[in-house]
Amino acid sequence: TFFGLNTSVLNEEGGFADFLFTYSDNQIVVRQGQTLPTRNFFDSRTGTGKIVASFVSPENGVLTVMELEAVFDGASISTSSNFQMLSFLPQNRRDEAIWMAIGLFVALGLVMIMNFAQI
Repeated sequence: TFFGLNTSVLNEEGGFADFLFTYSDNQIVVRQGQTLPTRNFFDSRTGTGKIVASFVSPENGVLTVMELEAVFDGASISTSSNFQMLSFLPQNRRDEAIWMAIGLFVALGLVMIMNFAQI
């Protein structure tokens, strides 16, 4: 276990899964009677961090799945992203959705940077 979490499998990848807001909105988390600082969730032994989020637009009948990944390799960090829109949208709505996803990606990146800066 890690931070009171058991290993989970998502998309055939194993790891420790939890809600992003648990670590981005709180300074501590209490698990199994133990108080843990959330800034330690990503530590020097972390090889990869991945955020998977889904967004639903009922009015347009669209489900978007976003994956953001950061690979920590010594002193360097490489990132990648993947967006899947699981419905058809007209071109003007698709452009709007992509710009919204890019804005969200930038906001999540800033949250990660601010959390790393506190370490």
